[in-house]
Amino acid sequence: MMENIILINKSLDNFEFSESYRAKAYVRNFNSHMDSLMETCSVLHALPINEDQKFKFTNSVYWECEALVLEKLDDVTDQSIIDALANLEDRLYSTLIDNLGTFYRNGNVSWINKMLDMTINNILLGVKFEYFSQSKNYQNPWTDAIDILLENHLIYTFSDDVYELKDLGLKIDSKESTLVSDKLIGVAGKGYKKEFATGYFRDLTALRNTLYNLLESGSNNSSNPLKREKIVEEVRSLGITDNELTDSNIQNWLINPLKRSNRIGSNKDGYFAIKDAQDLLTSYNSHLENFMGFYRTLERHKRLGQQFNVSEELLDKHVRFLKDLD
Repeated sequence: MMENIILINKSLDNFEFSESYRAKAYVRNFNSHMDSLMETCSVLHALPINEDQKFKFTNSVYWECEALVLEKLDDVTDQSIIDALANLEDRLYSTLIDNLGTFYRNGNVSWINKMLDMTINNILLGVKFEYFSQSKNYQNPWTDAIDILLENHLIYTFSDDVYELKDLGLKIDSKESTLVSDKLIGVAGKGYKKEFATGYFRDLTALRNTLYNLLESGSNNSSNPLKREKIVEEVRSLGITDNELTDSNIQNWLINPLKRSNRIGSNKDGYFAIKDAQDLLTSYNSHLENFMGFYRTLERHKRLGQQFNVSEELLDKHVRFLKDLD
């Protein structure tokens, strides 16, 4: 696992901050990081996040969840790993401050330092997580947070008070229902520009819990799944309009996260809460059927490679991926 530290060090060799803030991938990555952290915290039974239909994400919940995950999982004592992480921390601060240049010396140092601290802390935790003895039993909550620096090329921070970020340039659309209007999380980033990158997303944890409760408390088990169209109708009945959450948003921001966290399963007929062994097996077999279909297609492509003089190495990634999982 030391290769993770080596790869990050290598990526810092030619690191340059982004000069474009148009893409909002950093906002999506922070949203995914937050969802993963909340989910891991909930799976550890540290907080009843997945049971609260009135849950509201706050700064304090974020830091409490981080602390609880570390309290329950962090068992790293190997001094060589601890030293390697300390060296990585020193290099991150040095490299990022040097790359910011005048934007660090003449900018809003208070905000920039807050962003540096959070960015570097999350990278170190994301790397360290892989060394926890129980890491394979949980998803790494910091994977998407690492991508904000290494892929989006920004440092960042967040706030549960979006108006706190208005001075950095954040603009808010206030035309939202009460179910989502007080659930906004602001994200601010800094690249190689004088200005800050700003954006926000909705904390939809409570709404997902409401949807899960609908599936869990009703008759929608694996024998009677709820179709996507019916789920959309149920969400609309809560007063949430298409202007706030499109049908696609409901799929991507409500249904898919519930699937990723193993709270709901699916088959060709719809979605259902996983409440017993039969539900689990039904969802597993449905996904296995899809997986085998994809695998057979990839194998057919692989066989075709010789005809087009494409090396087997380029068409064998699916096989190597499965081997890496072992």
